[in-house]
Amino acid sequence: MIFLDYERIEHHKHMISDKKRTLAFKKAIEKAVKNKIVVDIGAGTGILSFFAAKTAKKVYAIERTDVIEVAKKLAKENNIDNIIFIHADSDEAVLPEKCDVIISECIGYFALQENMLSDLIRFRRKWLKPDGIVIPDKIRLYISLVDSKKHFDDKINIRRNYGLSLKTLEDISLNSNYPCKIKAKEIVSNIALVKEIDLLKDDEINFNEKLILQCQKNSTIYGLCGFFDAHLYNNISLSNKPGIETHWKQQYFPVLPINAKNNEVFELGIKADLQKSLVDFSWNLKGNIYTTKNGIRLKEKLIRDSVVFILIKDSKFLAEKRKSADSLMPNKIVIPGGHIERNESMEDALKREIFEELNVKANDFKFLGRFLFDAGSEIMILNYFLCRQWKGKIKPKEAEELIWIGKNELDKFSYDIDRQALNLIDFTKDS
Repeated sequence: MIFLDYERIEHHKHMISDKKRTLAFKKAIEKAVKNKIVVDIGAGTGILSFFAAKTAKKVYAIERTDVIEVAKKLAKENNIDNIIFIHADSDEAVLPEKCDVIISECIGYFALQENMLSDLIRFRRKWLKPDGIVIPDKIRLYISLVDSKKHFDDKINIRRNYGLSLKTLEDISLNSNYPCKIKAKEIVSNIALVKEIDLLKDDEINFNEKLILQCQKNSTIYGLCGFFDAHLYNNISLSNKPGIETHWKQQYFPVLPINAKNNEVFELGIKADLQKSLVDFSWNLKGNIYTTKNGIRLKEKLIRDSVVFILIKDSKFLAEKRKSADSLMPNKIVIPGGHIERNESMEDALKREIFEELNVKANDFKFLGRFLFDAGSEIMILNYFLCRQWKGKIKPKEAEELIWIGKNELDKFSYDIDRQALNLIDFTKDS
């Protein structure tokens, strides 16, 4: 699985075409940024940066994918010259000054998808002035009971079993959550506030809540509907509450069907465990416990964020052969890398790991892409970086041996995921 959706121009066009979303951000930005130093995190095609540039003193547009090249062309096309584009992950971006305003359209269906809010919080702690503002500054998460056999059948039931028992597949599907267009009439309980996230003050987003939901008519409960309300600035807000049309869907958490009576009260437990790039949800209702750890990942595994560094010399890539005693990839030929330690930034992890693995020091990195890789005993989130320059003599410190592999010899790598990452390199620039 590859996290390169934001490379696809269709994704950005879809967001820009959402008038409610784009105009709400436009109004908030225009009110908040006059004569301010502004940073747009995850700038994409630069639309929010362009709104800010009209009245801001200066705008820094940070984008980790190559869609930043589109943003640069659009800025030139619109004669906008007060934006400084930074091609980097927000964790790695270095600014010459602190900012007055942070803008980030960092909201998923239930606000937390891909854990972009944590990226924003880390950036705020490092770069926002004490009296600065964030757009959005507050996000509220809500949940309610849903009566929709259609969503349950679409996501959980397998209509044709060909004479086989497929209960295992249905169990895995039940322990997953899905973006769905849920209708207002399918909401059959009160709407409960799960969590209010203050992006100016909070450092922790994880939650573990007990909520009371009361059915408001005789119904069959097929799941839960999660949605958000985002306060942008002053009286400007956005929501994907059922009945409000935006490009966002709602988040559907399935449960085994429950026949419920009018006024019947249910206690819901819901938990979010945010890791660096993923979010695990758990929810329980009427004695049944569901968790995404038993969903599409099939079984609970440790999730580890890692950095992977691609060194190039004479159009060849540096690879390492792992030791036979290696617990994850014995005897495999891979691109060197290592885990990001707790509370360590990617930049710090890159510098530490490249020295520990290869005995060299390097500061010049370009982010290439982020991939999800099931390594067996753990799931690895691989953040690939290209390194053009380093100091010191390369030698293996932890691997069996180091090997230089040509760009026409990629089949020597043990894993297709390394080959996919290498194919992202533009050799007209980087060889």
